[in-house]
Amino acid sequence: MSVLSILTLTALLGVAEASRPQVLAVFPIHDKSKASKPSEIDPLSDLLASEVVRRTAFKVIPRGEIEALLRTEKNKSFESCYDEGCQIELGRELAASKVLKTQLLKIGDRCVFTSTLYDLATAAADWAHTEKSGCNSAELLAAVENIAAALGAGSSAEANSQPLTEIAAASESSSANSSTQMALTFRSGVAVSPLAFFGEVSGSAAELSWFRLNFGAGLKLADLISFELQLAPLIPMASPEFDFLIVPAVRFDLGYVYAQAGGVIAVVDGTAGIEASAGVRIADLVYAGPVFDAFFEGVVYFGLEVGVEFDLEL
Repeated sequence: MSVLSILTLTALLGVAEASRPQVLAVFPIHDKSKASKPSEIDPLSDLLASEVVRRTAFKVIPRGEIEALLRTEKNKSFESCYDEGCQIELGRELAASKVLKTQLLKIGDRCVFTSTLYDLATAAADWAHTEKSGCNSAELLAAVENIAAALGAGSSAEANSQPLTEIAAASESSSANSSTQMALTFRSGVAVSPLAFFGEVSGSAAELSWFRLNFGAGLKLADLISFELQLAPLIPMASPEFDFLIVPAVRFDLGYVYAQAGGVIAVVDGTAGIEASAGVRIADLVYAGPVFDAFFEGVVYFGLEVGVEFDLEL
């Protein structure tokens, strides 16, 4: 089996696993407000579980199973299992993936529901919601419905409700887009040659040092290859005369390491050659490394290049 086939199979298995509905234990609402009667809280708890089933892709454990486990194994009631530690432990025994803990508080003349979703694999909260309302029965009913709606919109259950075929198609589309994603890339910087010049020239070494300004733009494909065109004034330090270099090049970005190769043409006299550079990128913007220009007339420049770069996605 090829590496591509293995990767594809692994991705499909991952998608299938992600698309499998998770099991949720919805615990009854803990009324810390003391503003409602038990006869009102029980229907609200049942409504919450029902709305979670209706509005999310979770598979909800029936309340009767939770009560039965508390009675037979824990010898407890819901009133003694309101803290998250007890609910997480009970959820694991019920083979749930997550538990939903909800409390009703009263602040002034307002009632406030707080709901927290705990992931049993990590025993950590991965979703929370606060719902404020009045304290009459109709307002409490509406608040419970809003909690379930928020859970359906804001938790990972919403992603799980997507059909497997749609997830696979989206994954394939995303992979295709990432492999063909294009961006405009821009670079500017300076290359300096400290007393490094080789060829048939006259003059002292001090007169032959130079610096070069780089201004480049190009097209970047798949975060790996850039096709660029640079305009680079070449300025000798000991002379006011300078030449313009045109550099069409291909650049390879490999994480924080890059390599570039291309041609170089001197505009003033038309001499041509090749250019190569390589180096590292720092903080995703700054790049630095040696640059090497060899003209076909026998002149070679070698210097250190430092600059900045940024991309604009198309």
